[in-house]
Amino acid sequence: MPPIRPCAPGGPPQIAGTFRTGVRMLGRLEQITPRGAYRKSGVVGVGLLLSMLRTGRTSAAMICALAFFAVRAAAQPSVELRIDANEAYADEATPLTLWILNYRQAGKPVLPAIPGCEFGGGSQETSMFSDGRQTRTTMRIHYELVAHKPGDLVIPPIEVDVDGRTLKTEPVKLTILPSQVADLLQAEITTDQKQLFVGQQVLLKLSVYLRPAIVNRQTIDRQSMKRFLKPTWGELNEFRETGKSGTQRRRDASGDAKDFYVFEYTLKMTLDRPGPLELGELAIPVDYPISFGRDMFGEIFVEKYRRLRTQPQRLLPDVQPLPTANRPAGFTGAIGNYRIDVSARPLRVRVGDPINLTLALSGQGDLESLPPPNLAVQPGLTEKFRVPEESLAGRMENGRRIFTQTIRARTSDVREIPPIEYAFFDVERSDYAVARSAPLAITVEASNHLDASTLPEFATPSRQEPAAPEVVDGLLGNRVESESLLRAVRPVRISDVALVMIMPPAAFIAACAWSTVSQRRTTGSRQRRRQEARAIALARIETAQVQPAAQQTSAIAAAVAGYLADRLDLPPGRCAGEDGVATLQQSGADEAAVGSLREFVARCDRAAYAGGDDDQDLADLARRCIDELARGET
Repeated sequence: MPPIRPCAPGGPPQIAGTFRTGVRMLGRLEQITPRGAYRKSGVVGVGLLLSMLRTGRTSAAMICALAFFAVRAAAQPSVELRIDANEAYADEATPLTLWILNYRQAGKPVLPAIPGCEFGGGSQETSMFSDGRQTRTTMRIHYELVAHKPGDLVIPPIEVDVDGRTLKTEPVKLTILPSQVADLLQAEITTDQKQLFVGQQVLLKLSVYLRPAIVNRQTIDRQSMKRFLKPTWGELNEFRETGKSGTQRRRDASGDAKDFYVFEYTLKMTLDRPGPLELGELAIPVDYPISFGRDMFGEIFVEKYRRLRTQPQRLLPDVQPLPTANRPAGFTGAIGNYRIDVSARPLRVRVGDPINLTLALSGQGDLESLPPPNLAVQPGLTEKFRVPEESLAGRMENGRRIFTQTIRARTSDVREIPPIEYAFFDVERSDYAVARSAPLAITVEASNHLDASTLPEFATPSRQEPAAPEVVDGLLGNRVESESLLRAVRPVRISDVALVMIMPPAAFIAACAWSTVSQRRTTGSRQRRRQEARAIALARIETAQVQPAAQQTSAIAAAVAGYLADRLDLPPGRCAGEDGVATLQQSGADEAAVGSLREFVARCDRAAYAGGDDDQDLADLARRCIDELARGET
């Protein structure tokens, strides 16, 4: 920023320098004391100070200034409304400062209602002064007044309860000038897309045009002007600066061509509804400098601002819904322009063996939220392969969206994996399109099974058919040879009768005895298993904590699953993960125990797949879960 030369009075350099020092002190005192007190003691104070400065008595001047401040500090309580200038601009914030001086207690100011105007702000600053007997406080309350219509304006008195009395400020007159914000600040939101559709990811560009300020007939550079731009965008706080710089010639409010600094910001957003693009409350505030000064160290500072505020002009087309005509059957909502590549492993399998299919999507669009292909409607795929119906979970890898699925060949006559189609809506063409992968050649062999036709023939033993009964008068007769019939029957003995009478009761008694012994053994084994479950589980957790980090999570999870299996007398496989939660619910355990196990399972899954959990925390959680399970069992 260019230097500013101060106006020095005539006279010797030493006197002039001392004079400037004294004037600065009076200026600072004027900022922290009421103007009424300054007027009452101003003639004596200023006259005495200037007399001492002219005679070179600088020390005496300093003492006079301090005494001058002390006199005013002892003044009576008062209130005063100050403004920086008697002119303001319509629709711009004008700073006001309400001073409450030399008080012990002060109430909340009562702001008057002014038609066509709004009050804002209300931040406070306080300072205290004590003379050894009593303490007085001075408060400054900073407001902003926005007037919406040009013309003369009078701010009515503001009432404040101070030390039990109601004090009022003097009325303040303002002249409200028409606000030509476009002369100094302009903004617009644009996009490179000629058409917008629901579901499309679009890049919005916010361009802020700021007229450079001029000091001493020299233009302030772009970087210095950027400090006056306040990057708060309301609801759209995700706008990010691009870093592009430059100057552009634009028309101001009067139609004249002027040079403006350009500041660019961008935002990516996905459109979720048709109609005009809703961006919420979006305003560009700028504290535009209009007056500069130099402080006591010679540094330039801004004395006065114009608080500009503008709404960006939205040069955007309306968002259109996706057309229904020509929509492909496999369309899942992808918007953009994409390519699909497919790979499979292994390429030589038997019927029913798993084939890992990898689908890679790339192109222009919102890849991170891209929906997966719908494999259930792929022509030729479901006829030749068994395809799961669950939705696919994707991941980002090297700028591509990756999906994986396992398929299995139905028959051995399959020779290739047919092209996989991915339907999307092409914004550039305003129509649907389908990307297709190349077919993949595979070899499918028959699965291993026994074929009865390949087994060797074995001779079966021949069975001698009995002689056919004699036919008498065309009828098949019955055998009547009594000798042959009696020869086939063994005589009944006493031992046979005894065996028949004794064996059933004996067998029943033996079965009951065996059942009783088995039940006692089983009950004892279950009881020992339940009693030893906690000690075994805690020992397994301790052992897991000294294992390698990659194995600790699974070992701790196995310890909890083993405990639950021992307590319920079930196989450990039924008590692992979500199966264990379901089994515990079916056993009638209370909700606290079920919730504790569910939390532990979720932590184990997060640690196994996402990483980041502390193993000590997981072990402590496992111990708490075991304690909760012990209390919650029914």
